[in-house]
Formats: sequence, C-alpha cells, structure tokens
Amino acid sequence: VETFLGFKVKLHAREVPLAKFAQPRIAPEGHEQFAAHCILEHLRTNSDPRSSCTVGVCHADMYSLEAHPFVTGVVDEVKRIGAFSFQKYYSHKRPDVDESQPNRTRKDALSQCLVKLLCRESLKLCGMRECYLLRCLMNPFPGGPPEAIEELPFQLCCICLRKLYWLTQMDLIDRYARLPPVLSQWFPRETLWLWSRMVQVGMP
Repeated sequence: VETFLGFKVKLHAREVPLAKFAQPRIAPEGHEQFAAHCILEHLRTNSDPRSSCTVGVCHADMYSLEAHPFVTGVVDEVKRIGAFSFQKYYSHKRPDVDESQPNRTRKDALSQCLVKLLCRESLKLCGMRECYLLRCLMNPFPGGPPEAIEELPFQLCCICLRKLYWLTQMDLIDRYARLPPVLSQWFPRETLWLWSRMVQVGMP
C-alpha cells in the first residue's frame, strides 16, 4: 500500500478491542456483529488530524443503524476516515483453494482483495473520485459480493496517476521502479505490465 500510493503508512501499535465500545449484537446467522458507526467514531476520536487519511480494518462483521443486515465499510469523507470489514469476503466460498487458480490459496485471494480495497478507499478518502475513462483501480465497483473488487486491475490509468502525483508529489518513475518487487508475488499480471511500461519509457 505504501509503495503503490506513496504515503507513509503508520500502523496502530495494538489491536483495538471492539467489544468494549462497538455495541456487539448477534447476527441472524449466529455470529457476532459490531456497530459500524461506533467503530467510525472511535477512529475519529483517536486519529491524527495531520494524517492524509485514517483507515481501520477488522475481521469482525459490522452492521449499520439503517436496515442493512451488514456493511463491509463505512466512511467519513469530511474527516478522511474509514472502517472496513473483510468478514464477508468469500463468505460463500469455503474451500481453501481456488479451483481456477490451484496455486493460490484463499488467504492469498483475500490479501489481494484487501490490498486493492485499502489503496482504492485511501485514494477516495483523499479526494480522488471514481474513474470512468480508462480501465483502472478507480473504476466503479463491479457489483456483486465484496470480493468482486478482484475484477479491477491493480494499476492506475494515466489520468489517475496524474492525480496521484498532484496529491503526493512522488516521482512516478521511481514509483515504477519500486513496484515490481512488491507486486510480483500477488499481482504477476500487473508486474509484467510494469516491466513493459518501464521499457517503453526508456528506464534502465
């Protein structure tokens, strides 16, 4: 996430005990859920206003005050804060291995989804909007279950890259050079594209 976005990522020193403040309840399926608005308020109270954005990630299921049985995320765009749950990802796919990609475990697939989610939502919290012009990570969500985010490419189009440069002032050529070692394990297709792009722009 840090290499892709160009932001310095600071991790919270310890896990936050949700049961103390997030109004736990039992979902119809029988598992525990926590109030998304309480988690968001906790992040508001404990976030650093100097940060570009603050993102909380949890495995626990979340519910909202509205009539939704669950939510996978909730944001405060004004405060640039978001809370996201990955409990519902692949909730209807129990096997540990994806039959279409036998070398990729479910844990790998979930990690890929979370990386895309964190990068996409962080950029949205920082003011970037969905992209409708070219194929890009910032394209509108494809719809369906949460793991449908897999369908979005883990790369930014030239327009969104320009926005990223304006936002972070990072050197985009240096970004190209740093990304392949980080992406190669989980995103081989994007890594190959990066290598070809580096050749096109004449990088050594």
